[in-house]
Order: sequence, then C-alpha cells, then structure tokens
Amino acid sequence: MTPQTQPLPVRELPSMEEIYNLLMGSIEPDLTTDMLPFLEEIYAGESAEEAEDRKRRYEEAFQEFAEKFDKALAIWKEQILRFKAKAFAMAQERVGKEDAQALSDIEHSFDIS
Repeated sequence: MTPQTQPLPVRELPSMEEIYNLLMGSIEPDLTTDMLPFLEEIYAGESAEEAEDRKRRYEEAFQEFAEKFDKALAIWKEQILRFKAKAFAMAQERVGKEDAQALSDIEHSFDIS
C-alpha cells in the first residue's frame, strides 16, 4: 500500500480578463477593461481627425495583441507538454514496467498536442 500524501494547495490561475489586460496593457492601455468605460469621457473633445488616428491605433493594438496572444499560447502549450512528459516519466518510474501500458493509455487519453 502506498502512503497517502496531502495535495499541495492549488494556486488560482489568472482569469482570461487578467491575461487580456496584462497583454493589452503593455500595448495600448486605453483598451484594458479598466479603461474602456472611461474612453468616451476621456476623448469627448477630440476632433474627427484625432478620432480616426485613435481608431487606427486601436486596430493596430488589437492586431499586435492577437500576435502576442498566439505566441503566449504556443509557449504555454510547449511548457505544458514538457511538464506532462516529465510527470508521466516520473509516474512510470514509480509504478514499474507492469503498469507502463496502463499509464501510456492514460497519457494518450489526455493528449493535447
């Protein structure tokens, strides 16, 4: 019988809004969710030309956000797959060869690649 261990406390993951704000805040702070409710008031007196410039700036910001988000997802996926492989190897080492096929079947059922 294997000894029972207490699970480590799980750290709460950032919400999608927090991830969005983290990435967008470094690109165009106006477009963070904290600022969106105030934009109409902040830019109330801008000219049509200024509004058009701001619109272009926002379009470029969303494009840059999409690129950065895609890169972040790729990095996170790579890190998760590496961690999964490492965890599987450790589990396989602990259970021995007799249960290796069962572990392999479990690993493939969680395949995210």
